[in-house]
Amino acid sequence: GLFKPLLKETVHKKNAPFTLELPDKFNRSKIGLSEVGPGDKISKLRPWEIIQKDLVWTAGGFVLGTKEKMQEFITSYKSAQDELLEHDMISADMHTISAIYTPQMIKRGPPEAKAYICRDGWFGIRGTVTKYGCLAFLCKEAAETRAKAKMKSQGL
Repeated sequence: GLFKPLLKETVHKKNAPFTLELPDKFNRSKIGLSEVGPGDKISKLRPWEIIQKDLVWTAGGFVLGTKEKMQEFITSYKSAQDELLEHDMISADMHTISAIYTPQMIKRGPPEAKAYICRDGWFGIRGTVTKYGCLAFLCKEAAETRAKAKMKSQGL
């Protein structure tokens, strides 16, 4: 999964627990996702084109939002999935998420999304997990940064 790189001692102390917290300036009126491809292309396509061309905007493995925004997202996701299945157009979760934000489906009111982008090498990780796990690692980093600041303020 997303945190597999943490099994390497060079990235994180082996078997050490960690927590996740909201990244700085997280907008609670949106859902957060990790960006894996350009979103501007998706906004002009039809769902079938996304699946056919294997275009994705965000990863589906880690979605972050308030309870209300997640409920909106889940409703939109299920509705899109049902419609795609009805037309024999189902594929990966990333395609369904991208389809939600196409002109044909966005009218149904999915929550606005913020896609987070990470660069290779951030957080001591490299490769595709940098993209696909971006938001998860940003949450881990936020928790660690706040914990260090708290310890420093307490003189520890």
